[in-house]
Amino acid sequence: MYRIRLFVKLFERDDRGEGIDGDVLAQWRGAVVDENNSCRVKAVFNGKHGRKPSRPCRAGQRLGDNMAGFLAREGRRLVNNCIWSWQGWTACWETENTLRQWTIVNILSVIATVFVPITTMEQILLVALGLLILAAELMNTAVEEVVDYLSTEEHPRAKKAKDAASAAVAVTALSGGIVWVMVLFNTYG
Repeated sequence: MYRIRLFVKLFERDDRGEGIDGDVLAQWRGAVVDENNSCRVKAVFNGKHGRKPSRPCRAGQRLGDNMAGFLAREGRRLVNNCIWSWQGWTACWETENTLRQWTIVNILSVIATVFVPITTMEQILLVALGLLILAAELMNTAVEEVVDYLSTEEHPRAKKAKDAASAAVAVTALSGGIVWVMVLFNTYG
C-alpha cells in the first residue's frame, strides 16, 4: 500500500456531504492505493490558504488511469506550445529585418566563442546573452504588433510603449556588447 498526499480545493461540500467554507484548502492525507490499485481518500482540513490544486484521485478510480490522462494532457500541451512558438518565430522571421540581423550576429558570436580562447562559463554567458537579445527582439515585435493592431493613429502612449520595447532590445544588446568587451579585455588585455 502506498501513501500519497494530494492538495485539493474544495467547493461547497466535502465528500461526506457536509457543507464547508468555499475557501478551505483540504489536505488529502491517507489517499491509500490498495492491492487493486484503486484509490480511497479521506479529507483532513488544513487552513484557508494555498494554491489551486490539480484534480484529485477519486474513489474507485485507478491511480494509473489518472496519471496516464495527466501525462497525455501535458504531452499535448507541450507539443502545442512548441508548434505555437515555432509559428511565432517564423512569423517574426518573415516580417522583421532586425530579428534576422540579430540572428546573424548571434551565429557569428557563437562561432567567435569557439575560436577565442575563453573559458566555458564565458562562452555560456555570451551565448545566453545572445539568446536574450533574440528574446527581447521577439517581445519588441509583439508589443509593436499589438499597438499597431489596436490603433493606427499616433498616440503618446502607443509611442511610449513602442519606444520602451525598442529600448529593452537596445539595453540587452548593450549588455551583450559590454560582456564581449570585458571578456576580450580579460583574455587579451
